Amino acid sequence: MVARVAAGAALLTAVVVLAVLLLTSGSSYTLNLRFQDSGGLVSGNLVMIGPAQVGSVTSIGLTQNGLAEVQISLNSTAAPVHEGTVARVFENSLSGSANRYVVLEPGATSAPEIPSGGMIGLDQTHSFVNLDQVFDAFNPLTRLGLRNFIQGQAASIQGRALQAHQTLLYFAPALSSTSDVTKELVRDEPAFDGLLVQGAKAISLLSSRSQELTQLIANGNVATGSGGAIDTTSTIVTVSKSTFQSNSVTAFSNVVTTALGGATATLGGKLTITGSKFSGNTPGRSGEFGQKDATVIVNSSTIDKKRFATTYVLGPNGFVRKP
Repeated sequence: MVARVAAGAALLTAVVVLAVLLLTSGSSYTLNLRFQDSGGLVSGNLVMIGPAQVGSVTSIGLTQNGLAEVQISLNSTAAPVHEGTVARVFENSLSGSANRYVVLEPGATSAPEIPSGGMIGLDQTHSFVNLDQVFDAFNPLTRLGLRNFIQGQAASIQGRALQAHQTLLYFAPALSSTSDVTKELVRDEPAFDGLLVQGAKAISLLSSRSQELTQLIANGNVATGSGGAIDTTSTIVTVSKSTFQSNSVTAFSNVVTTALGGATATLGGKLTITGSKFSGNTPGRSGEFGQKDATVIVNSSTIDKKRFATTYVLGPNGFVRKP
């Protein structure tokens, strides 16, 4: 008899303990959230921290000044939260009106704890923004333009659903690749910042010389040398013991040039020819030897059977013996 009484008492104790655990565990920590607008929240909506479900909405009411007061309960794995915690209202999709949920962004663990029943004020909460609210912010002309744009996009894919589907299939990998590139760019932020700064300086320098740049683009078809055999720009070149025969610049006949020569063209700098032979080169617009703002010297060379035994300098009318 005593054994039966003891067994019954033990069973009753176990039931009471279990009931207490079930009734008190995981849901005893509550918070009150003040929102400008509850954004379609209803009792039973989920409360999330990151991807984890940590509680639910237990009630929704109004304050005396018309704010929404949302009470949530959190399970023991998420409680307590700390001051600085931010609450936001999100939605799962556009297909329903009661599919909202609350996301908590926990404050620093070094901050004071918010006690059960505590408040997260209006400065730390963010209401859900409905799509209608976004459209209402536009003026009538902008809304009309947006409507026409959407209708135009719909018309552009009408009858092309399969192609549009294929486009979307390739769109996600493209976004993923873009994300990878962005990650690489920001991985070394100082270098990336330096690139942006230097790029800005280069653009600023170009803009300060817009007139010269415009002229350069407008004259993009101007050849800066165009010599049949030798074409130099702003360099010092010496040619020795070479033969130049039957060269021409006929390929440049339709190009505006600055130093067109059948054999050589020198734009800036200096060209020295020694111990060489020129024959049968077709004269260009500047003759057989062309130069602009440059020095062309010939010595100990033969040009079309004419011997230049000493040093000659190319002038406006041909080679002139250097004193």
